[in-house]
Amino acid sequence: MSDTVDKAAPGPLRLLALDGGGVRGLSELLVLQEVMRRIKHAKNLDKEPLPCEYFDLIGGTSTGGLIALLLGRLKLSAESAKNAYLELAGTVFSERKWKFQDGTFKASKLEEAIQQKVEQALGQGSKNARMIDPKDKDPRCKVFVCAVGAPDTAAAVGPTLFRTYEVVRNRSDDCMIWEAGRATSAAPTFFKRIYIGNEGAKVAYLDAGLGYNNPISQVLNEALDVFGTERQLGCIVSLGTGESDAQDYKQPDWFEKIVPVQLVKSLETIATNTARVAQDYERKFQGCPHVYFRLNVRRSIGRMALDEWRKLPNISYLTGNYLKEAAVSCDVDRLVQLLIGKSKESTVSLEAVGMHKT
Repeated sequence: MSDTVDKAAPGPLRLLALDGGGVRGLSELLVLQEVMRRIKHAKNLDKEPLPCEYFDLIGGTSTGGLIALLLGRLKLSAESAKNAYLELAGTVFSERKWKFQDGTFKASKLEEAIQQKVEQALGQGSKNARMIDPKDKDPRCKVFVCAVGAPDTAAAVGPTLFRTYEVVRNRSDDCMIWEAGRATSAAPTFFKRIYIGNEGAKVAYLDAGLGYNNPISQVLNEALDVFGTERQLGCIVSLGTGESDAQDYKQPDWFEKIVPVQLVKSLETIATNTARVAQDYERKFQGCPHVYFRLNVRRSIGRMALDEWRKLPNISYLTGNYLKEAAVSCDVDRLVQLLIGKSKESTVSLEAVGMHKT
């Protein structure tokens, strides 16, 4: 058993994994908001419940990392997180930098936007609050975001996890919330890298999207390390930002300069890796019905560029249509019944899923 086993919550674990995908992350929030609305209706609540009240662990990459921070560390409702996300996307992606500068968009605007959201949620003067709350070092809902160290982006040990809780092994710096948000969002060609660590020993970090855009493996491995082998898995919810194929990303003509060639290649890799990981886990959980939930809007959203913030209304509309599909709506209902404890749970051990400690 892990040295950091959480003995306070013995019930089956509820885990949430959030893919990266630029402004398409709005789709994840809309799906989660629908889940929370149905929970509100099912339990006859006065207001929309908080996702952090229903999940033991939330992990995300890139835009999914930002959403994880909004939902878990700042404890926002899906509705409040959606509004914060819309404001953040409009602020950050509405202005491009001059050509030949490091990154397409201003990292300073992203930093300021995250700091503003932190202060709004945690109170005046808290913009530099750290990931680990000194008053709550073992939070009920644990959160991490993925980033990769620039010196070794393909490290065999996987990405760096910036956490809201303490661990014994594989520690990472207890950085500020906005630093973690910047690290997980530092997509090559979009934002410049960020340096985190003690003075004189700072490490450069980048977005982990190229290798870990679908962070379900990291969520499950982390759950095993934190909660131990004796805990059962009640459900793992994996939210995507729209299905896509490598062929969806066409290299622009030399004079267009809208999407850099290197970014096109990166997007192709992300699309392929994310879909493959989702398919792998579909197979892993075949014998465990109603434990694995993969909710991901059809390809029309996946074709949108990561920074197309003006198409946020389209993302909202298409996600709404996706949630109306009979099979999808049925899956959401099953998930809701499981989360509120009104369905007969089919649990499985983390080890049985094939996870291992890293």
